[in-house]
Amino acid sequence: MLLWPLMLVLAPVSGQLARTHKSIISLQPPWTTVFQGERVTLTCKGFPFYPQQKTKWFRLYLGKEIPRETPANTLEVRESGEYRCQARGSSPSSPVRLVFSSASLILQAPVSVFEGDFVVLRCRAKAEITLNTIYKDDNVLAFLNKSSDFRIYHASLKNNGAYHCTGFNRSNFPVSSNIVKIQVQEPVPLPQILTESSSISAAWCNLTMKCRVLGTTEDLDVIWETQGLPRELEQRGTLGPSPNSWTLAVSLSPSQRNASLTCVVSNNVDQKTATKDLGEVCWAQKSVQQGTGTSLVLPLLCTMLVKGLLLLGLLGKLGVEFTRKKFPAEEGK
Repeated sequence: MLLWPLMLVLAPVSGQLARTHKSIISLQPPWTTVFQGERVTLTCKGFPFYPQQKTKWFRLYLGKEIPRETPANTLEVRESGEYRCQARGSSPSSPVRLVFSSASLILQAPVSVFEGDFVVLRCRAKAEITLNTIYKDDNVLAFLNKSSDFRIYHASLKNNGAYHCTGFNRSNFPVSSNIVKIQVQEPVPLPQILTESSSISAAWCNLTMKCRVLGTTEDLDVIWETQGLPRELEQRGTLGPSPNSWTLAVSLSPSQRNASLTCVVSNNVDQKTATKDLGEVCWAQKSVQQGTGTSLVLPLLCTMLVKGLLLLGLLGKLGVEFTRKKFPAEEGK
């Protein structure tokens, strides 16, 4: 009886083992500047996503980093500082700077802006301030007589710049807000996992998989994750980022038909994933190959059988003719 080995071999083609991908922080409300006394809820996301698992948080304030831990992936804050988080199975996030301002006029903006985003810049004032104008790079963008919001309907690189808004206090003196710098980023493209090559035997399915994205990969990290395997193998199977780890060599045994591979593509603030069922890739291909082999063999056997029967018939006919010529029938008998 043949015993299948319980083993998955993962190796980046010309690549190397490396860290897991970064955690990502999101805000609710989505502003990085709010008034003192207000609250912001931070959410830490990693991959895979475990909402009810313990999460590590770090607050950097006045040069000192203050750690803490929460039972889930959210944290409510009311203090200024740079915040980072670390979700289970992921490395620490990039820092997000929050300001709880005591000013009478603030301009609010989201943490990050991607090409194509609908963006709202909100100018907020305390009761004694009358809103007036919003500026980009010291050029007037709009007057804020009827609304405190300035909307960018389809963000592009032309929207990069330094923004602020102004107003007047009760004494009619001008008041200016904080400056917000907008840097429009390209979103992470949706990846696709392709099978570059395969070699299937009775004991192993050997694949070369590629994580492909459209456009440049210069500022992107790629991580390979495994699912449906023993935990120690899953941990050893996390790969990337390296210049060549977009391609991954995989050896899978038949006992691991439920294994899957996920490609995680990310930058500092965004990520996209694609997942491929490895068992389906391996044994679906094997079934097709077997079916193709059978479909080729059966017609060949039929052809050979027909030719054999024809040959036997011909030989039989030749035998009868030979007998008649060698032993002619005697007349009168």
